[in-house]
Amino acid sequence: MSGINAGYNKANGEVKENAEIHVASTITAKDTLTTKSGQDTNIIGSKLEGNTVKMEVGKDLNIESLQDKETYDEKNNSSGFNFSVDVSQPKGKPATYQNAGITGGKNKGKINSTYESVTDQAGIYAGKGGFDIEVGKNTDLKGAVIASEADASKNKLSTDTLTYSDIENRAEYESSSSGINVNTKPNAKDKDKGITPNIGVTSSDEADSTTKSAISEGTIEIRSNPDQDLTGLSRDTQNSLNALEKIFDRKTVAEQQELAQLFGEIANNEIHRISKELGWDDGSVYKAILHAAVAGTSAKLGGSDFKSGAISGAVNEIFINEIAKLGDPALMQWASYILGKTVAKLTHGNAQTGGSVAASATKNNELRDILLHPITTGEGFIDGVQSQGIQAVDAFKQIIEHPIDTVTGIGSFLADAWNDPSIIAKIGEDTLQEYQDRLDTLSNGSAHETGEQLGYLFVDVGLTFLDLGLANKLVQKVPTLSKAIEALDNERGSMRLGSSININKVSDGYLKNMGVDAHQLKEQFVGKKNIARYDLYVDKDTGELLIYLKGGKGEGLSTGEYIK
Repeated sequence: MSGINAGYNKANGEVKENAEIHVASTITAKDTLTTKSGQDTNIIGSKLEGNTVKMEVGKDLNIESLQDKETYDEKNNSSGFNFSVDVSQPKGKPATYQNAGITGGKNKGKINSTYESVTDQAGIYAGKGGFDIEVGKNTDLKGAVIASEADASKNKLSTDTLTYSDIENRAEYESSSSGINVNTKPNAKDKDKGITPNIGVTSSDEADSTTKSAISEGTIEIRSNPDQDLTGLSRDTQNSLNALEKIFDRKTVAEQQELAQLFGEIANNEIHRISKELGWDDGSVYKAILHAAVAGTSAKLGGSDFKSGAISGAVNEIFINEIAKLGDPALMQWASYILGKTVAKLTHGNAQTGGSVAASATKNNELRDILLHPITTGEGFIDGVQSQGIQAVDAFKQIIEHPIDTVTGIGSFLADAWNDPSIIAKIGEDTLQEYQDRLDTLSNGSAHETGEQLGYLFVDVGLTFLDLGLANKLVQKVPTLSKAIEALDNERGSMRLGSSININKVSDGYLKNMGVDAHQLKEQFVGKKNIARYDLYVDKDTGELLIYLKGGKGEGLSTGEYIK
């Protein structure tokens, strides 16, 4: 067997990158800095410094901070097609030609990034001697400061008029790609045949801040308008800069999008395999839940919002039977792309991300994920929470009735928690990683075991967030947990081990407030791999911390650690 091949490839790209960086000029006096001008004094992107600052300005005093600016614009286009045919020629017989066809595709991508921020604030900086500034006409501050380390009694600005304004800083980027794949070979897989969409997940982010004009506490004399309202003028010169960090990195963005695409392909294939084993029909709520989780995660991995992917993925699965009536796999993918894009737009998400994950779900409709059979998993969940002393079963009704909202909400919350310094500072990275790992491994067992583990996880996370005063953040992100968190709060004081009235469960958050690292303590006694299977309890008589299996099973381990 041999073959004939002929191909064509073309690629081109264009990158435009510009940067405008300002380095402030500084005039510094060891003790007293004195300036006198008959005309205007302009301090643009620069500084005057001295222990004492004395200035006489004949006309206007203008102080303005300058923004560093960076822009990055990239465009890429590529296309390639290959014609091939298999040739077979047995000895003494004429050649035969098989599997002739064309493969290839065309793609285009673009990246746009903008960064504008004041990184060093222009102004007049006085030390312990304060400042005495006399201005003949107008004093104008644009994101600038007149600062002093002195007592307010040593600071005085006298000006005929005073104007001031803040500077808005911003950083944003967006990366997207789109294209088509072509495969006309007879032996191609159905999902690859014809002209199919190849749409990348959009990666984007944005940030902003305000560089404020400010004058240190002291006397401000406005001669032409002594009663001018200065409530909008900041007097806090220590916290007026608010420089933005850069959020765009070309390599990171590319890696995010590649990871999102690979994850989506593998995950959707696994959904199809598991659904076959369990007898789940296309369009069923079970598959919709899984597709929502996968699509949301794909979007998050790509740097887009979880909601855009999750909702589009779930809706696409619900309508998959109607889409399947098109018959042609290529048309099905295009239909899913349009449906996902439309749904994302209607829910104020990213349209391209919604279309991308929906098309990927249809093409790779085959993920090992949480087994969410609603009845069996719900029973397991209730068993999990009841084994830890929570009896208010009615409080979990919303969780079981709204599995899509709950699953996508928890996934989104854990993903966002890593970007919230206030949560990480209180909980700790190790504990947050433990919760993430436990969520990621929920599918390692039967549907009942999955529900039971989810119940254990809910109690641990709920108690920790209650003890650290963060429960509201969890409920805001996952409203279906509202009643359950309320029940947990009401019953946590009576969560005893078995029939013992002297041993109570304690959360990681409570122990953190007591100066005990629960994660480290459990790792010391049961090993890092087994942390998720154990809880800490306190003997109320002695104050000793004991380690038990989830649900208070087995014999407790004495840690030798005590709390009050």
